[in-house]
Amino acid sequence: MVYINLWNYLMEKNLMIKKLVVALMVASMALVTACTRIDDGMTGISKSRFSGEINDQVLSQGWKQTFTQEVIQVSTRNIIIPINTNPVISEGIPMAKFDVKVNYGIVAQNAPFVYKTESSQHLTNEENGDLYLLGKYVEYVARSSVSDVVRQYSAMDVNQKRDEIELAIKETINRKLISQAKDKFVKVNEINILAIEPPKSITTSVENIIKTENDKKAKVNEVETARLEQEKMEILAKQADNKYIGLMNAQAQVNFSEAAKISAEKGQFMPMLVPHGFSGNVTVSK
Repeated sequence: MVYINLWNYLMEKNLMIKKLVVALMVASMALVTACTRIDDGMTGISKSRFSGEINDQVLSQGWKQTFTQEVIQVSTRNIIIPINTNPVISEGIPMAKFDVKVNYGIVAQNAPFVYKTESSQHLTNEENGDLYLLGKYVEYVARSSVSDVVRQYSAMDVNQKRDEIELAIKETINRKLISQAKDKFVKVNEINILAIEPPKSITTSVENIIKTENDKKAKVNEVETARLEQEKMEILAKQADNKYIGLMNAQAQVNFSEAAKISAEKGQFMPMLVPHGFSGNVTVSK
């Protein structure tokens, strides 16, 4: 009887140990699966699964349990937002294209506060699911700043003064962030103009001006060519006249010599040789 009771006791203990082992295994698996990792370039925001409360303290990088909390990861990298717009230039007409990218970063320690107070202003990257805090707000301020800056430049200056315009847009955005007390949450680091295209009317006007200038140059070249050709012909004509006069003088000299010879043979007066084109008076004396 004693052995039977001991056997039953041991079996009950063994069953309890097995249950305990199974429970520990289940708990271990639950702990492993109820975790997430905050990677480099990200920061975490803790939201209670029971009360829904947002913890004001950020979660650092590494493994975090998600059994009692929801871990919301937000990017702390240099966030890039493309802006495609058609700002009005100083001529009062819109650009055909003005594409820029805005590089901004968030202040990590203030991420929880921004997340719960500015929920409508966040952007989610559709490609990788990253959450960009105040992404919509930065995009709105950037568009407004692009318009404010570009309206001060002509179509030609927009193309020639890119570096100056990029810096002006960046400074304008950051001034607006400061004026609206958002600079403690985000800061714009860089603005890059990707592509610009002047208004079609300006492009057409420039093309017409270039065509007119080219036509004018062609006309000038034609006139200059004609002038040079005329000068060439005049020189050739003058050379021809000189040769003709020389020939005429030589022929006159031959004729004079022959006449002189004949006169001498007949005992007559010597003929007088008059230059070609001579129109003066000649006095003859014996």
